Amino acid sequence: MYVRDECDLYDPMSHADSFHARLLTEAYRAALCSDHATTRVGAVIADQDGRPVSRACNGFPHGITHSVERVITSELWDYYSLHAEMRALLGWMRQGREGHPQPLTIASTHTPCAACASALVAMIPAGLGTVVLDACLPREESAYPPKWKRSVELGRHLLEEGGMAIHEIPATLSYPDEGDMAGSWWQLKHSFDQAKPSAQNAHSPLGWKYDPCIDWRDDPFMAALMKHFIQTSMPMRDMRVRLPLDMLSGSTALILVDLHVAHVELGTMNPAQHSPEQDFALGLLREAQIPFAYARSLSDIVFKTVETVSL
Repeated sequence: MYVRDECDLYDPMSHADSFHARLLTEAYRAALCSDHATTRVGAVIADQDGRPVSRACNGFPHGITHSVERVITSELWDYYSLHAEMRALLGWMRQGREGHPQPLTIASTHTPCAACASALVAMIPAGLGTVVLDACLPREESAYPPKWKRSVELGRHLLEEGGMAIHEIPATLSYPDEGDMAGSWWQLKHSFDQAKPSAQNAHSPLGWKYDPCIDWRDDPFMAALMKHFIQTSMPMRDMRVRLPLDMLSGSTALILVDLHVAHVELGTMNPAQHSPEQDFALGLLREAQIPFAYARSLSDIVFKTVETVSL
């Protein structure tokens, strides 16, 4: 384990360090709920009084099937899961901002990727002020899988550039022993590989590329979602959402599912014409049993309460 100088500066008697240490411990506990065989990530958001607001792990939103194939196949995992930091933010959005003294703090077991970091920075106006990280996490690029090297580097840059306070302390829990938990999944992976050796190639996503360096602030739907949450403070759970079909992606569908929206209306002049990624996204909505309908218009993004009869 690579230990940085920050580990030597940790003062367990400091009130801030004590709060952050408890929060980081809770993040590691949340990570143990992840299905991922090799990289379990946890994130916890707490208010100024130290009360947890939302906790999450990297994994599938509620309603998305946790199949062995999706869990053990890296390419499929990326397309069916959300990162812990994003799921923690969505859990906060489901509840709304009322009753949680600001500023809020998020602790994560891993350095946020570029996508999650951009979302965290965008939520600063909603009251999010500090990111707590494990000071003993490695910073050298060799410690990360190739496809995440650039994303993690960019994520830290976005947090610093965006003005997010970064507090790094060594986790008092150290790293949870994942051997037994991961072992069961590796046994399943071995059995699955023996039974279907070509499964990873046969079920690779078609027609689009997963981008670990996306900036959610540049995504029209996510920008509108975060703006609505910041302006209204209202719970986002059970909302009725309207958006143009052109804005529906796999990631957008997963976010709608994890928000537990009640209904989705898709504006399009040609309901019968979908891209491969839109077909995939619609399949996610069906799997999570979220009703959706088409409207023959190219409408703006609208969020309404579930009591609203029509959009």
